[in-house]
Amino acid sequence: MKKIFLSYCWERYDQLVIDLATKLSSKYDVILDKWEIRPGHNIDSFMENSIREAEKVFVICEKEYVNKANNRISGVGVETSIISPKVYRNTKQEKFIPVFLEGISVKPDYMESIFGIELNPSFDLNDEKLNEFINAIEGKPIVEKPKFELSTQIEIPDRINNISIDEKVKKGLFDSEVYSKILKILEEDLIAKFIVKYHLNNFGKIIIKFEEINQIKILDSIDSNYVQATGYGGWDNYDLFGKTAYDVGMGTENEVIKKRAKLILENCANIKCNLEELLDDFNKSNL
Repeated sequence: MKKIFLSYCWERYDQLVIDLATKLSSKYDVILDKWEIRPGHNIDSFMENSIREAEKVFVICEKEYVNKANNRISGVGVETSIISPKVYRNTKQEKFIPVFLEGISVKPDYMESIFGIELNPSFDLNDEKLNEFINAIEGKPIVEKPKFELSTQIEIPDRINNISIDEKVKKGLFDSEVYSKILKILEEDLIAKFIVKYHLNNFGKIIIKFEEINQIKILDSIDSNYVQATGYGGWDNYDLFGKTAYDVGMGTENEVIKKRAKLILENCANIKCNLEELLDDFNKSNL
């Protein structure tokens, strides 16, 4: 079982801390001083060993604790002397987690920029709030990032003869030669400049022939570079990028790709009013 240590100031919130420790102890080995310390024990040694052995340390923040932590008073001061160097040395640490009982501004100086858990002492510790502690212990985010299945298998037609690669791209044709060419341009992060250079009205029809993972990469490349690629006074180039995003968004069922395409289309429509028609059509088709 994972070991959990609670660092807190005795008296005011004792019962809240005991309730939290009790509920967490159904899943974890919780170290709480009032459960462990016996007459004759070396308290400083107990705290140092507990903090070292614990996988997670919850720092219960309230005004009295903060005062004792900042001024190194009593047991809280000892714990602070042990914890603070570890926090300062490791900016990516996730072991020491503040629990805010009196607002997120009430915390020790060494935890100034540490994200934590808000807990209102006036309310019962319900399952939803308890899950926040469990997620923190297990290293899970507040909300799980959605997972998307991206297909990687596509059919790449054989090379079309008697047509230059530039003409194929302009006409929205797709073959092994076009596939290799676009991937090379993508690797060099020149997709947006490529669209402008050849004035590609049909490039979106080529993008949707790629694997979904590469469709996302191409859209990300466009999103990062299309403003610069338009060039000074090249307002008509926004039409190219808006039309490209529209064709991709309308040609896919993948929600990730749709969102990326819509973002580009919206931004281009903010510059070129004539693209609002395409944006309205896009939105209506996704109702």
